[in-house]
Amino acid sequence: MSSQERITTILLRLLRGDQLNKQALMTEFNKDESS
Repeated sequence: MSSQERITTILLRLLRGDQLNKQALMTEFNKDESS
């Protein structure tokens, strides 16, 4: 998944009113804290 796809996914979730958690997003998108 590209960075544009990731940001679009996150934005759409926020627009739906979803509560997002940084740790859960990092796990879902296989990122570590430095990226």
